[in-house]
Amino acid sequence: MKKKVHRHYWAPRILAILYVLLMMFPLGVFHVEYGANLEALIHSLPALILVGVLIISWKYEEVGGIMFILGGLLYIFALLTGSELEWEMLSWALFISGPAFVIGFLFLKDCPKSRG
Repeated sequence: MKKKVHRHYWAPRILAILYVLLMMFPLGVFHVEYGANLEALIHSLPALILVGVLIISWKYEEVGGIMFILGGLLYIFALLTGSELEWEMLSWALFISGPAFVIGFLFLKDCPKSRG
């Protein structure tokens, strides 16, 4: 018997892959200094963590949904507590946490409990 795949099954997975790929490129640390590779690794660490979350969420959608939403909230919390708030930081929160929230909600929508 074939397992029925819903039409929105691939949307969170493809968006999560694109999100992780975009996060893998730490564009702000490519300068000629000793330790630039270490900085690039440190800036890529959240993307590497999200690769693990994506692997887990491929089968367990509710875990992926919760983890992506918590990741977005964690970024906003770190942004607000790290230094004094500037207007540019709000756009950072929108561009970094926004896709994480969308992916998280799409994973939660794809949960087996919500398929009924």
